[in-house]
Amino acid sequence: MLQIRQTLEKAVLAVTPAIDTAFENTPFKPRAGEPYQQLYFLPAKPEAAVIDDSISEVLGVFQITLRYPAGEGVKNVLERARLYEKAFKVGVKLENEVFITAPTSVNILGVDGDRYGVAVSIYFKSYKE
Repeated sequence: MLQIRQTLEKAVLAVTPAIDTAFENTPFKPRAGEPYQQLYFLPAKPEAAVIDDSISEVLGVFQITLRYPAGEGVKNVLERARLYEKAFKVGVKLENEVFITAPTSVNILGVDGDRYGVAVSIYFKSYKE
């Protein structure tokens, strides 16, 4: 599953312009007044893709939580979310046999402290032998 995670992280980091990124279980200190994103790999239970269990299918969600300064409106954060919607369209094939399986969803999380949050969910599937 590490390869799947790394493939998705690489694809997210390729979206421009670049933005500060907090990775799971890694120290991160946001810069005051600057937006950043948090990346989460949320796999579902793997399933056998063939009768003999030689190939498994891994489904899941790769979530990007955008954290923008509160009080500055929604335009910038929603424009960033739109970049991910464009980059991760249904049918896109990434490295390591990772496929995008559903339209990207965008959910408003609201204000938390000095940040306004928006969750961008990317739905993926991968096969591994």
